[in-house]
Amino acid sequence: MENTTRLHLNEKRLQGIKMLFEKHPNMKSLEPLLTVNGLGPKLLSRICESIIQEPAENFQQELSVEEDSRVVDVGSQILKLPNNLVTPTHVTQIPFVKTVVGIHLGINTVSWARLHTAGELDTWGVLDISHCADKKYDVHAVWDLVTLLREELPDGDVYIMENNNWSNVANVKKPIKYHIFEAMITTSICSVFNQADSKNKPRHEMDNRVYFLRPFTPSRLFRKVVGSERVSAQDVVKDMIDGIPDVRHQPITFTPDSVEQYLLVNGSLRDTMSQALLLVISFTELILLQNPEALSIIGKTVNAKKR
Repeated sequence: MENTTRLHLNEKRLQGIKMLFEKHPNMKSLEPLLTVNGLGPKLLSRICESIIQEPAENFQQELSVEEDSRVVDVGSQILKLPNNLVTPTHVTQIPFVKTVVGIHLGINTVSWARLHTAGELDTWGVLDISHCADKKYDVHAVWDLVTLLREELPDGDVYIMENNNWSNVANVKKPIKYHIFEAMITTSICSVFNQADSKNKPRHEMDNRVYFLRPFTPSRLFRKVVGSERVSAQDVVKDMIDGIPDVRHQPITFTPDSVEQYLLVNGSLRDTMSQALLLVISFTELILLQNPEALSIIGKTVNAKKR
């Protein structure tokens, strides 16, 4: 507060700077700051000089890890999290997020789970999309499928999917045709789910609503990966339904309908629904709630005082 007063940064200017960073979270140049009303070159220069003159110990933690790594302080530990744990890297709506919908793409399925940040799972389902894959990636067929998904899937404040490196198809275990199909669906989901809700009402806010977790993050958090292969997560989900405590996540409350939806499907479909659930829980715990236990599993302990 003392610095803002000394630099003549009043409430209006601070609000303008905040709104600019919310609109452009990945800004890499100072030039856009000059568009803020009342913020000219001289004032911007004084702000920069003030930052540079801050005591070096304030930056000791940042100097202990790579420049592009994300660092969090968990109790007495300093953790370095994987780069691009979530993409886009800034979830600007965190204070306003009440519901998160996880969307998992299988080879012939799309599964989803809606979790309230308070811990209630109220909607859980899976859709067979093999009929669409048989149409040889017709663009209109993909668009029709995603439009159907927009009607079938529940509304959420944000949607989370698992990121995939579609440029590296040589190392992908599943057939390339499904890899391409998945990329087409994902691109369409980003467009449709950002533009309208399930009732086809337009979203007037410009904030992004579709985010991507780093590949295998849910599987690593719940110890359900061997080498580069995922293994079944149904035992983890059963423990959740049975109410067995787990430090990696808050207690999950399942509505009777959501459990019925899960138990009605067969083993393979049940497993893809499990992946959607782990996905939405991972995002909630790691990004929204910043659960120390979950972060310590994904992150790597570093010493802030040694380089």
